[in-house]
Amino acid sequence: MEIQADRSPQALVDWAKQLAQGLSGRVDDTTVDSVGRIIGDYQRQSLTIAVIGKAKRGKSTLINALLGRTDDLVAPIDKLPTSSAVSRFSYGDHDKATVFFRDDRQTQLDPELRDGGVEPKKQGRSKRC
Repeated sequence: MEIQADRSPQALVDWAKQLAQGLSGRVDDTTVDSVGRIIGDYQRQSLTIAVIGKAKRGKSTLINALLGRTDDLVAPIDKLPTSSAVSRFSYGDHDKATVFFRDDRQTQLDPELRDGGVEPKKQGRSKRC
């Protein structure tokens, strides 16, 4: 399957949909579903990056750099491990932090507190999501 000379965003989406149809029946449904999710992400201009690694290896530093931050207000950095939960960052008009629980509950946190409100913010620093 070749990409047509037209490389417009819509032509790319059409090509990817043709690819998904061509894969259907040849590979497992998970692969076809993945192509569909990728098409949706592309159309919504959404990008997901997973940052995984051992403790104290620079994951938060990388996240702050990817977000264009020169501070650690979003992904905290400390001498000891500071994050033990899955975090998702997205653009918004104001700072907020929401915790989503496995049982579908959710709660808003004060973005001025670290670690879900357990540890008060350090002077001049806060976590913003």
